[in-house]
Amino acid sequence: MANGEFTYTQKQIGSIRVLAKTLSITEEELINLSNNSDKYYNIAKKVPKTDGTTRLTYKVSPPLRIILDKIRTRIIKNVDLPYFIMAGVPNRSYIDNALSHKNSIMVQSEDITKFFDSIKSLYVFNVFKFLFKFPPIVADVLTKLCTFKGSLVQGSPLSGDIANLIFFEKESKLAQLAKNLNLNYTRYYDDIYISSKEKTFHEHVGKLRSKIYGMFASIEVEPNKSPTKSRLMKSSERIDVHDVTVNSHKLSPSKKRISRVRFQIDKLRKDVLANSNIEEIITLYRSTIGQVNTLKAQGSPKYKKMLNEVNEIISQINPVLAKRYARSIRKAKNQNELNKINQKVSPLKKISPSVAGVINAEIKTAKEKMKLRNCS
Repeated sequence: MANGEFTYTQKQIGSIRVLAKTLSITEEELINLSNNSDKYYNIAKKVPKTDGTTRLTYKVSPPLRIILDKIRTRIIKNVDLPYFIMAGVPNRSYIDNALSHKNSIMVQSEDITKFFDSIKSLYVFNVFKFLFKFPPIVADVLTKLCTFKGSLVQGSPLSGDIANLIFFEKESKLAQLAKNLNLNYTRYYDDIYISSKEKTFHEHVGKLRSKIYGMFASIEVEPNKSPTKSRLMKSSERIDVHDVTVNSHKLSPSKKRISRVRFQIDKLRKDVLANSNIEEIITLYRSTIGQVNTLKAQGSPKYKKMLNEVNEIISQINPVLAKRYARSIRKAKNQNELNKINQKVSPLKKISPSVAGVINAEIKTAKEKMKLRNCS
């Protein structure tokens, strides 16, 4: 995985019969699923964007979801990814990507507009045909399974993995060009960063941008040319990668990110004081804890104080409302449901020993009910 090439390491899947066997499904089921795959994609979220548009996130339902997971683990994960791909790879994260550009003198960043939605079926097909070297009939079936209405979508378990591979024909040469210029090239899905720790590289920016945009054009995706996405950052100013400052002695989150977390903490406090819906408060609490932990990963010394503050806020939830909500535990029909509900209500135990006692009693009641159902 340390080299600069995309390499599929397994034997070619040469027929629908072999593909079906690989995915533990009959040929008839496989063909039927591929021809009707669109009906298993459902909108999960509509997220407003700062530019006024809406980002759609999808959820994939069984049996397609099961097959997509198998495609991921049994086929796509057999590609060795080059060193410059930083997303969706074990032991690599956006923090590792930021670290790889730490102490840079200059960083060039480029971005893609509506990345997942812009990746058309034709180019997904090309990945399976030319990188995996599968015959057209196999590549076609896999493409139908992996796309919705002719493109990738955000929320599919495969979109990120396929997005990593989509530039397989040109990206290795681009990364090598940067390496020949003593520059560091990385990509985190649609975010491209090129940096130097030794010198500025203004004289190469035009050529690099031309190569990057040419790579985008090869699969018909558009560069995001907004000033916040297509940038040149120098050491005389703040240099950030994924909103993490990298040109100081240690990584640190931006003031903007810290402000966003502060806003979320304040909203959590207001919701608790207003006795808002407990389920919504728990969801906001978990999201806020996640954001605080992100600040920790980015090196912020403020995370401890924020973490204590969030836990203090959650302990102030009205005990009567919390106990009433805890009654939902007894509705669990099986152990899997009980585990999910238990995980959801566990923050409420911070309120008081009395609330924790009710939760534990409800868990016991739920287990006893399940035991009775299993015996009848």
